[in-house]
Amino acid sequence: DYSETLHDAIRTAHRKGIVIVASAGNNGSQAGQLDYPARFPETIAVAASTKQNGIADFSSRGAGISVAAPGADVRSTYLRKRYKVLSGTSMAAPHVTGAAALLLGAKKSLKPHQVKSALERSAVRLHGYSSAAQGAGVVNIERAVHHVTAKSHGAAGTGSG
Repeated sequence: DYSETLHDAIRTAHRKGIVIVASAGNNGSQAGQLDYPARFPETIAVAASTKQNGIADFSSRGAGISVAAPGADVRSTYLRKRYKVLSGTSMAAPHVTGAAALLLGAKKSLKPHQVKSALERSAVRLHGYSSAAQGAGVVNIERAVHHVTAKSHGAAGTGSG
């Protein structure tokens, strides 16, 4: 549910330069909207993709999805030092969190909206799915890092760092 307190906290974090990644939800195509906090514009909202280059049936759809990432049948850590294969947009969000961290490692001066933009601009669009299902497409970290580093070297004019 909507929470003004949560939204205030997210806005404050965003203003302070903190990138916030949020899972879109697991309510499928019937949802018509994302879960909170993914619905807040200050977040990077993540849908779940499949190994077959589709959007998982369970992945929520709606305006505001930024990108998709692997979220179906993901081997993950689990309780009591075990591993388990899990599915959900909560499995997809860590992929995007890692991608955001790599972007910030490549260029520390990036603001949250620039990280989000780089991920969206470099995403690979899946055929047959709307933006409401996949956002800009599946995250592609190699292209995203190239996008932010090439842009910074081009802006410097000398190519030296």
